[in-house]
Parts: sequence; C-alpha cells; structure tokens
Amino acid sequence: TVYEQLRRGIRYLDIRACRETNKENPRFVACHTLLGEDLDVVFGDVRRFLDESTQEIVVMHIGEFSGFSRTENSHMLLASKIESIFGGLILTPEIGLNRTYIELIE
Repeated sequence: TVYEQLRRGIRYLDIRACRETNKENPRFVACHTLLGEDLDVVFGDVRRFLDESTQEIVVMHIGEFSGFSRTENSHMLLASKIESIFGGLILTPEIGLNRTYIELIE
C-alpha cells in the first residue's frame, strides 16, 4: 500500500490520475498503464501517514489526467477532493514556497 511505502521511507509520489468514465459513478484512480488504486484510498493512506508522522513532508506530483472531461469539471472535482482531504497541510504560494523544512513543520 502507499501507507506501507511511506512507512518504509518514500516521500515522493508520482500519481498519474485517471477518471473512469465507463461507470455510472465515475471515480478517480491512479493509473500507470493499468488502472490502479482508487485515489480516495491513496490519499487516505497519505493523510493517515501525515497524521501519524507530524514531522514528515510528502511530495505528491499529480499528472497525466487520462479520461478527464472539461464538461464534468474533472480537474476541479479532483482539486476539491484533495483540498477536503489535506486542507491546511497543502503548501501553497500564499504560505510561501521558499520556506525551510523547520519552518514547514513548526
């Protein structure tokens, strides 16, 4: 699981987001050629790790966006999901992107 990978030391996640479009209730999943874990599970694992390890920083690069639709506002739906799960843990330009590790964990 992503949680186990984080517990073993990884701190950078390359998440390729896909939107399943062939179901009544499309969902976001990780995909690296094949469809993978539901992003709710991936993000839940990351949040669990961050809640347990308050001195750690995890970098998530989210890209690719296969199956995303402008008419469904897929990007905004995913952004809302990320915001609802991570909230104040997200480093934004308003916080400052040139902060040191110590400044970020305080």
